[in-house]
Amino acid sequence: SSSSTASNRHILRVLIMQCIKIGDVHTAQQLFKSAVNTLQSDAVVSVYNAVLSALSQTEQSGEALEVYDEMNMDEVPLDAVTYLLAIGCAKQDINALNKIYGDIGRHESFSCNVQILCALIRAYTNCDDVNTVKQLIAQLPTTVEWSKNTKMVYTTILYALGRFDGVHDEILRIFFEELIQRKDIHINRMMYLTLLRAAGESGDLYKLQRIHEHMAQNSIYSKGIGIQNTLIIQYKKCGDQEAAQKLFDDIDPLLRNEFTYKALSE
Repeated sequence: SSSSTASNRHILRVLIMQCIKIGDVHTAQQLFKSAVNTLQSDAVVSVYNAVLSALSQTEQSGEALEVYDEMNMDEVPLDAVTYLLAIGCAKQDINALNKIYGDIGRHESFSCNVQILCALIRAYTNCDDVNTVKQLIAQLPTTVEWSKNTKMVYTTILYALGRFDGVHDEILRIFFEELIQRKDIHINRMMYLTLLRAAGESGDLYKLQRIHEHMAQNSIYSKGIGIQNTLIIQYKKCGDQEAAQKLFDDIDPLLRNEFTYKALSE
């Protein structure tokens, strides 16, 4: 029956993953060959994915990418999970990443997949490839199509842009034209740090004050020493020494650290 077939497939995946994790490569290979020879093609990809996942979890990225290449050579019908695992395994190997990106580009359904695009954006950001990051951001569907992935997309975009110089205007545009209107999105600490730094780099005191105010009204992040240190630096960059000094004075002396003093003195 279909339920027993699915159950057997699940057991095979688990057994293969466990064998790889404990280093029993021989048994894993035997199970894998058995699965490839007996399962239908649409089921084989789930077993391959189990192998990719296990290799990734055991820090065997090189071997995982070899399995990915083997899947392509054997014309295994890859799915979104395959590409996400492969992107994760590529890490900062720009050549491997470019190959995976090229493979994805040949399949329209995957080249518009929001999760895959976000994974690529994060990966290329870690490779310091700003041009490809901008290209991928431009490829993202409209916000209406993001659906449940909206927060992930904004987090990814700000994480990426925050790693590069000269893009503070775009970061601020995203906040003031999009994020500030969205009551359904919780802006996390990393996002606020990126926004504050962008305001500081732009030298726009009004926008810095607006972001600071928004953070104070919608989160508790402004009470953290790391955020307070960042605020001191950004207010100074915007020329408001008085606000920077007040932030410093309001911090409990017991909570101040070397970065707090450095922020005020620079």
